[in-house]
Amino acid sequence: MKVFKFFSLMLIISVVLFSNSVSLGFAYFNNLNSNNGVSALVCGTWVVPVNYFGDFENFTNTTTGQVTVTIGSEDWDATNLILADNATTDNINDTKSGRISGGTGQNTMTSVNYFINLQTISLYIGLAPSSPTQGARKYEIQVSDNGVDWAVLHNDVGTPSVFSFVTIDMAAEIAGGLVIGSTTVTTSTPLQIRIYTNSKDTTLYNVDDITIITA
Repeated sequence: MKVFKFFSLMLIISVVLFSNSVSLGFAYFNNLNSNNGVSALVCGTWVVPVNYFGDFENFTNTTTGQVTVTIGSEDWDATNLILADNATTDNINDTKSGRISGGTGQNTMTSVNYFINLQTISLYIGLAPSSPTQGARKYEIQVSDNGVDWAVLHNDVGTPSVFSFVTIDMAAEIAGGLVIGSTTVTTSTPLQIRIYTNSKDTTLYNVDDITIITA
């Protein structure tokens, strides 16, 4: 009887320790730190689901012009978006990134799917090392509820932009009364995401590690 009680007690202790280790083991890499590029490991329960992460590691497109490409698990309609895999000429976080070529006029990278209850949009973006820095240039992060009217959430205009981490608090934007055209956006409004550049023919932008989080 004593032996049975002893083993029962040990079994209970083992189950408790295992449960604690599991609950503490959940972790995810939070948004990449904008200062040093190091991810912050957050331990505890899962805070929010990471719905999408596009790191270009399986990206292969080398065709300029208008194409539909798959990056991570999402399809994007893109204009002049090609593979960048040379760390000398391009900004790359791992082994690959995307390069938005200058082309003529507007160049875009637009999510095919719409997202509901967006919480954050984050990515790395900036001029490629091989890009000329003279002339007018800009990039914008935009959202739309209809694919026609676009609201600008973030922009970088004029001066050569350093490849850096950009994060947009969509929950705050929506809570603050975000308007697209004549529509006031709510958490239930489906939104398309677009990366837009307008630059000289020879200007090159790199983009990498796109993260989209919804509630």
